[in-house]
Amino acid sequence: FHVVLEGQTWVRLTDTSTQTNLNAGDFVIIPRGEAHVLSSQESGPVNSHHDIPDVEPTLMPVLENRKIRKNETHLLCGYFRFDEGTPSTFLNHLPDLLVARSEGTGGSGYAREIVGIIQQELNNNETGSLIVLNRLTEIMFFCAIRQWLENALMPDGVLAALADTHLQRALSMIHASPEKPWTVDELARVAGRSRTAFSNHFRTATGFTPIEYLTYWRIELARRLLAESDLSLDAIATKVGYVDTNAFSRAFSRISGIAPGAYRGASRDHL
Repeated sequence: FHVVLEGQTWVRLTDTSTQTNLNAGDFVIIPRGEAHVLSSQESGPVNSHHDIPDVEPTLMPVLENRKIRKNETHLLCGYFRFDEGTPSTFLNHLPDLLVARSEGTGGSGYAREIVGIIQQELNNNETGSLIVLNRLTEIMFFCAIRQWLENALMPDGVLAALADTHLQRALSMIHASPEKPWTVDELARVAGRSRTAFSNHFRTATGFTPIEYLTYWRIELARRLLAESDLSLDAIATKVGYVDTNAFSRAFSRISGIAPGAYRGASRDHL
């Protein structure tokens, strides 16, 4: 992500023509981490710089409370790391550039205030500033998501299908009772749709078939239980809807790329 503290910049993905202009108080998130360039103009050649540090720098004041020179731009750059359990359908729905603006159409007072607090933390460079900055950038991420969702959930938006009340009924039942032996027919009845109409709409909205989504949700719950509880594998398997622990282990390994026991060990190592 890039936060514009002062000045302005263009952000352009190198493999596509996708680009946007950012002004002071705006920030952009590149959800899938594509290669991109920052430049002072919309088009034209870009000068390459090779002095970006390859190790984590010591937190230092950026603006130093001094007057900004004309045409000078100050950025705070960093990255977010998605949890390995983040559904791919969520990432796939996000735009190439996720932008939150502090002014103009779609602007948010929250974005402006967050960037202002970030500037203060960078200037003060007090004990614990890095911790505060980490939390502020997390809030910044959710502000950007919220601004995007307001448009994505409109009738012609990319996530409009998720707002359908019929689909919400089925999703609510899956989330509330993942241990039940759901079938597509039963979920379609809950949604009040025919099997075919329900299945087609479900895939359009989520990118999964109903049973694929149920499986991914069960495994996500299992990850949480493995990391946060001392329940046995048998108990966790039963709790998320598997009567056969071996079947649970196979499904977990296929989706997570690691066996349940190894996942538990790795999650405890990070505590």
